[in-house]
Amino acid sequence: MSKLIETLTRPSGFGRYVPITLALGFGLSGGGLFLLGGFFGGDKSVFQVIISAILTIVLIGLCCGCVWLIERILRYSRIANRELESCFDIYPKPPIATPQKKDESDASTYYTLTIQDLYNNAPCGYHSIDANGRVVLMNDTELRMLGYDRDKVVGVKLFFEFVAPESVGLWMDQFEVLKIQGWVNNLEINLIHRDGRRFPVLVNSTAVWDQEGNYKMSRSTVVDVSQHKRTEHALRQSEAQYRGIVEDQTELICRFLPDGQLTFVNHAYCRYFGVKAEDLIGQTFTPSIPEEDRAYVQDQFSQLCPEQPMVQYEHRVILPNGEVRWQAWTDRAMFDEYGVLVEYQGVGRDISEQYLHAAAVNKLSKALEMAVVGIAEVSPDGHYVQVNAAYGEMCGYDPSDLIGEEWWSLISRKDRAAALSAYQVMMDDDRAEVEVRSVRKQGNRFHQKIVLVKAYDQQNQFVGHYCFTQDISARHELDRLKDEFVSIVSHELRTPLTSIAGALDLLASGVLQAQPAQSQRMILIAAQNTERLVRMINDILDVERIKAGKVSMNYEHCALSDIFEQSIDVMQTMADQNEVTLNRDATDSIVSVDRDRIIQVMTNLLSNGIKFSGPQTQINIHTEHLDPHFLTHPASMSLDHPAILVSVQDQGRGIPEASLATIFEPFQQVDASDSRQKGGTGLGLAICRSILQQHNAPFWVESQIGQGSTFYFMLPAVLNSCTREV
Repeated sequence: MSKLIETLTRPSGFGRYVPITLALGFGLSGGGLFLLGGFFGGDKSVFQVIISAILTIVLIGLCCGCVWLIERILRYSRIANRELESCFDIYPKPPIATPQKKDESDASTYYTLTIQDLYNNAPCGYHSIDANGRVVLMNDTELRMLGYDRDKVVGVKLFFEFVAPESVGLWMDQFEVLKIQGWVNNLEINLIHRDGRRFPVLVNSTAVWDQEGNYKMSRSTVVDVSQHKRTEHALRQSEAQYRGIVEDQTELICRFLPDGQLTFVNHAYCRYFGVKAEDLIGQTFTPSIPEEDRAYVQDQFSQLCPEQPMVQYEHRVILPNGEVRWQAWTDRAMFDEYGVLVEYQGVGRDISEQYLHAAAVNKLSKALEMAVVGIAEVSPDGHYVQVNAAYGEMCGYDPSDLIGEEWWSLISRKDRAAALSAYQVMMDDDRAEVEVRSVRKQGNRFHQKIVLVKAYDQQNQFVGHYCFTQDISARHELDRLKDEFVSIVSHELRTPLTSIAGALDLLASGVLQAQPAQSQRMILIAAQNTERLVRMINDILDVERIKAGKVSMNYEHCALSDIFEQSIDVMQTMADQNEVTLNRDATDSIVSVDRDRIIQVMTNLLSNGIKFSGPQTQINIHTEHLDPHFLTHPASMSLDHPAILVSVQDQGRGIPEASLATIFEPFQQVDASDSRQKGGTGLGLAICRSILQQHNAPFWVESQIGQGSTFYFMLPAVLNSCTREV
């Protein structure tokens, strides 16, 4: 009851609403009684009086409850408004004079002063910054941390002006994160005191948003962690200094300043260089490093930073006796609490023997990798372990694709038995070789020579074998061509020799003595076949000499008209016998060629054209000037100097498309019977190609069955002859 009376009578409590409550209660009660009197009418009984009293008490109670509820709502509304004002009113506004009672003003002032005291004297710094990074609130604790007065900071400075340069980038990145996600926790940065001193802090921030959900400002706490950092750094420095340096270590241990001046060396370091510690301390180690290695060593040091304080590297050193050795070093950089380099600690060891061994192995590995011979290492169970590039290229595979495959999987099925038989020989004799046909990835076959060599480890235990392989397809092709050449030549030689022998046998037997005409015919046959035999031998010798480069070309400036005229004179009799007309362009072109060899080319082409052209046909010799600057012909695109395009066109039977690729090879003829019916050795076009190759002159043919063939070649032109009509 006393608590209720205190509440009712307290000016700032519910008591100030008692008069209003009683007035409302009695007013409502009177109205109720009036209504009840009208309802009962006449004199009021005791029952009516009781009912009126109860109604009065109930109505007064209801009014009291309503007034209390309204008072609580208004109170919490005022508290909420003050909280919002403290969040959103960044810059202070002039106070608005509102009539307040003295006791309410005193309570509000006390509350405000209490909050301000807690805020300003908190054990950590508090600040708020707007979207532009400007400081809008900062407590006294943080101002003391930075050494500034409030009027020099709040509303004046951007927060990043207090951030150390090495931390600005991190702070700016995290500030953007804060404005997006609304919080940043445990951000460690360095701040700068007004006197220039750096100190580390730990920042935790949350964002305050406006009604539209946009960032308005931050609420951040700032904790100075300098002492913690100093303690941590001292422990780390002490641990690194004394734990790692042990005098009885076999490794070379030293400490040195950023300029290379030694501050400590252990006994192993002194023994290695043969110098006393007192003679090394205070000296730099640079002179012991060869001059050409110093830049490399300096580059290793330049990479060190607080985030990456350790580096490993190798270099040469020169001992006092002049001997050059190899060393491997692990160096660690020591930084102070501000990230300033203080000292280096190094641990090294001699690796001369390992380096020389590794260099030899590396050299051998590179030699094997670059070898033109395919080399593969095979495990005891027959699978590839390692394959060099030449082996993979030979088989059409990437070397990595073969690892794990069986070594005989690439061998043709028909030859696998021979390969496995050679493997058994290797197991008995340590070495074997075999020639097989293998299949490339593309599916084409090739001939391969494989040498199998048994492999042992250091304990002389069998660990597999090596395959040394060589593509011998070219040798097989050469053997095939040789056999084919011998077969063709023997056939071509045997045919005229048989005719000569038969004719001479008939003449020698005397059977034709009474038949002079028949005897003369036999003599003519022998003479013609002898001439054919001599011509074929000369052609074979010409082809081989030109291919071997044993025929020298005598270049001179020649008029093409003279070459054409001499070639036609040589072939005119043969053309007349076959009723073929030879035509040529009138040209004044001058070329730089071997006159006799180009005439040989022309006579061979004219001879072929005459042989395979029917009566009453023509062979036309045509020339055309080509200039790389004027693309008048498709052939001009491949030129880098003026040239003369010569074409020899006949009206013969033509060359099948399937024969165009082989027609320039020795002993190649469209029809095998041509050598008997038309004469010739099948070497004419091969000779033409060899001669023109010596002139760097392209040579090709275009042909259509039934319409004839046109042979083309280009000769280098003398510049003053390449005139064009405009």
